[in-house]
Amino acid sequence: MLAGEEAVSPADALLLAGVGEVVAADRVVGDAEAARFVDAFAAGGAQDPASGLRAAAEASWRAGEDTWEAFHLWSRVTRGGGKCNENNDVGGRSCSGG
Repeated sequence: MLAGEEAVSPADALLLAGVGEVVAADRVVGDAEAARFVDAFAAGGAQDPASGLRAAAEASWRAGEDTWEAFHLWSRVTRGGGKCNENNDVGGRSCSGG
């Protein structure tokens, strides 16, 4: 990183590269927990990331794990150029930019 540059998260890098939506953890998650979460995500509708994330978060919560708290859906907002973070723990959406 050059002086004066900000670090970019992997999720931000993917969004900047043009990917529409990214599901990513905002903290370290153990391999076994992440595998269970991803399996539940795929079973819950990986074609629709919001539905998959919701299903995986619910499965994690029902299992008594806190893995659901780590994962979020990051998406681009094509109008205005900002991005939104769909926060799975409150079901809300906050947008910035544009």
